[in-house]
Amino acid sequence: MKNAIHPQISTVKVECSGCNTKYDILSTLNQDTLNIEVCSNCHSAYTGKRKILSAGAIDKFKQKFSSDFLGGE
Repeated sequence: MKNAIHPQISTVKVECSGCNTKYDILSTLNQDTLNIEVCSNCHSAYTGKRKILSAGAIDKFKQKFSSDFLGGE
C-alpha cells in the first residue's frame, strides 16, 4: 500500500437545524462542524409522522389536472 495518499480521517460535529440534534461522526471533511437541515430524528420518513393527503387534497389535484384543463378529451 502506498504511503501518504489516503485522506486524513477526523471527528466532525454534525448539527441538525431541524431538531437541534448534535452528534459526532468520522469523516474526511476538512471542517469542524457539518450543518444539516434534517436528520433521522426529525425526517418524516424515519419518524413515521408522514403527512397523508386528505380526500379533499386528492380531489383538488384531480380537478386541477383534469383532461379539461389540459385541453384533451
